[in-house]
Amino acid sequence: MFESPNVMMDIRGGWNLRVFNEFYAHKLINAKDDLNIIKKTKWTEETEACIFKIENDFFFSKKINFRKKRLETRFRYCFQPSRGFWAAFVAKKIKESGFLTPDAYAAGERRSYGLVTDTWIVTEALTDVKGGNEEQLTLGQDLSLLHEAGIFLRRFHEKGFIHGDMQFYNFYVQRGQIGVWDLDSVQIYGDKLAPKKKRMKDVGRMFSSFIQVVDFMNSGNDDSLEIKEYAEALGQGYGIKRGELLEDLKIKWLHTMKLRHSLKW
Repeated sequence: MFESPNVMMDIRGGWNLRVFNEFYAHKLINAKDDLNIIKKTKWTEETEACIFKIENDFFFSKKINFRKKRLETRFRYCFQPSRGFWAAFVAKKIKESGFLTPDAYAAGERRSYGLVTDTWIVTEALTDVKGGNEEQLTLGQDLSLLHEAGIFLRRFHEKGFIHGDMQFYNFYVQRGQIGVWDLDSVQIYGDKLAPKKKRMKDVGRMFSSFIQVVDFMNSGNDDSLEIKEYAEALGQGYGIKRGELLEDLKIKWLHTMKLRHSLKW
């Protein structure tokens, strides 16, 4: 992917930037250090994620400042692709497997003495979707959606993928189909299933983040949360018995969550 003759490279300003979409190549290369930001979706010392605009085109950008990360984390990327390049590669593999994910248009990194200091990825900005930090509150009590998310996650695992950060807001719905984004932590196992422990970790993150949304939506209600029906919906979709799912969640996830309500099993 990165060595294709259609990939444009730019190394100005210390960036090793590769653009995979010829149509946007010059626009993205010239805009990388001065984005016309339309909306910030996450803005911290470590992560800058936003929607930006060039002329009439909209893009999603995510930059990670690795100087704020532990040294051992930075050393890891001396021997493997940095996050921007890896996420772009993963997006291509996920689309080839028949799943929805935003197209990756460009990826880049900066290094100092071999250590990653910054990574960047640019993807298409999806406009006709439900999902993400804002939309999750309107989706949070939709059991049919949780069931469909379970089906999606099972298929995703069967194709050899582990998301690694399968929060409820890291998938979206586009024209009735579920897609996935935020691919930095994805692991690829090819034709074999990942270990059950890792698959259940994806399931656990999905369920616990869903419960957090439901907990927030019911902030004015003092009743405890009945979670059996939620576990039933996700379990049926994923193909795991409700009791087994709840036991795994109770041990590894739900007892550590800070919620407004108590949970009723």
